[in-house]
Amino acid sequence: MLVARRPIRRLVVTAVAAALLALAAAPASGAGTYDVIACDGMPVTASGWTSYAVGAMPGVTTDDCIDGGGFGGALLGHTVNPPGGRRGWIFTAPAGTLIDGLTLTRSLAVAGGTTAPAYEYGVYLYHPTPASGPNNFYGTAEHCTGSIDCTHLAALGQSMQWTATQPTYALIARVVCDAGDRGTCASATQPVAASFEITHADARLVDAEPPTLTAAPRGDLLSGRTLWGSQSFTVAAADVGGGVAQALVEVDGTVVATYPFDAPDGTCSVPYSVPVPCPLAATQTFAFDTASLPDGSHTLRLIVQDATDDNQVTAGPYLLVTSQRGLPNGSPAVASARLAAGLAAGLRGGAHHTLAVGFGARAVLRGRLLAAGGTPVAHARLLVSARRRGGGWQSLATVHTAANGRYALQLPAGPSRRLRVSYRTMTRDARPVAAAQTVLRVRAGVHASFPARVVRGRAATFAGRVLGSPLPRGGKLVEFQALQGASWVTFAVTHTDSSGRFSIRYTFAPGPSSRHKLRAYVPYEGDFGWDAGATRPQAIVVLAR
Repeated sequence: MLVARRPIRRLVVTAVAAALLALAAAPASGAGTYDVIACDGMPVTASGWTSYAVGAMPGVTTDDCIDGGGFGGALLGHTVNPPGGRRGWIFTAPAGTLIDGLTLTRSLAVAGGTTAPAYEYGVYLYHPTPASGPNNFYGTAEHCTGSIDCTHLAALGQSMQWTATQPTYALIARVVCDAGDRGTCASATQPVAASFEITHADARLVDAEPPTLTAAPRGDLLSGRTLWGSQSFTVAAADVGGGVAQALVEVDGTVVATYPFDAPDGTCSVPYSVPVPCPLAATQTFAFDTASLPDGSHTLRLIVQDATDDNQVTAGPYLLVTSQRGLPNGSPAVASARLAAGLAAGLRGGAHHTLAVGFGARAVLRGRLLAAGGTPVAHARLLVSARRRGGGWQSLATVHTAANGRYALQLPAGPSRRLRVSYRTMTRDARPVAAAQTVLRVRAGVHASFPARVVRGRAATFAGRVLGSPLPRGGKLVEFQALQGASWVTFAVTHTDSSGRFSIRYTFAPGPSSRHKLRAYVPYEGDFGWDAGATRPQAIVVLAR
């Protein structure tokens, strides 16, 4: 009589009690284990299980895991079944591992009695062999024959749990007509003669081989220099078994950071769903934030673990010196200092707090850094910042002091700006302990052309261009001026276009012939970065008509 109450693809889950389990055997000394979960919303074949069919007996194997069901096998009824028919699934340990245990959630249904030839269900175990495939049977994790025996097995519970007592390379969950040469299994009156379905499988693999480093770790983190902020390191490792899973940073005996290795298919994260979840070889660069450590000297080790989290290889120790304030700035690095700054047209001559230069000129920023007692601070790094009219401070450059504490920096050409030089005791200090400011005023650049002779009453064209950008919205104001005595008098105005060009037609009033000096003048405006500037005076003859 058949025990099952419904078809194979929707069997009721039953289990086996721990009383039927073999005595547990701990993994080999120094070995670690990891679990591979199967039938968790993905095809069971993805988790290393392979369908199994032997003999001419009508039967099927099923995989409904992706739809929320299970996987299993069945021998069909309503027929006289020839001997040796088998349907089921095989799980084989990947290279470098053995099967250490198995947990199943499964249901089963078997027809007939216990006298051979009979229908059977079981999970069969195999030793490792040099040949490929599970061909060295040594025992069963669970087993039953006929409807009565299998009903008793199913009644013990829903979960089957087994732990290996011998090295196990492969296992097979299957139903079988074990007739051998003694005839055929009896014809079952139901559609299914023997079946099982597994809705959850958890294979525990033992991995005795630790990972190896395929190259010496490298990177700034391991340089031995004083470090701050994020620092990189590169690890190259390989493994036989579950693959290299993660790199750990250990500082002063405590693991302070964990870095998983990338797996192209995203399988290297617990719970594992494939037999080899992590890359067998990997080279990867990681970044460690030294700000997580107190400033000072530390002992650092790198640890690479495989998928078991127990097998590992270490590198180091390395000396790690951290200082989030950076390095001492200058000799001596002082907390109280005097910083002077001035501007000059060249490296020689006096320096001034405020300097006015023509458009395109490159002034020199000069000064000296002294300790409070007057001792020069040599080889100090100074930060030079600039602020344009209406803008904020922006870093411009760095400059270092010489042995006598002096420094010099040729400034790039540009608009008028305020300059600030600052000194920090440590190179990464947030605030300076000394600072000095200067002001550079740059005259606007302007070119213009005037005709040498004009006739009164006839329009003459004055044109030119204002240099420098950005220009004020609507263009830059330009004034045309004539020299009267000692003063310049504006006689016409215009604005540039967006490119800085300007042009105006001007007609001199009737009168006698005369001579004048004219210029184009660019006045100061708050939204233009340069100070007032003008062209050189040009002589012009105005003829009577």
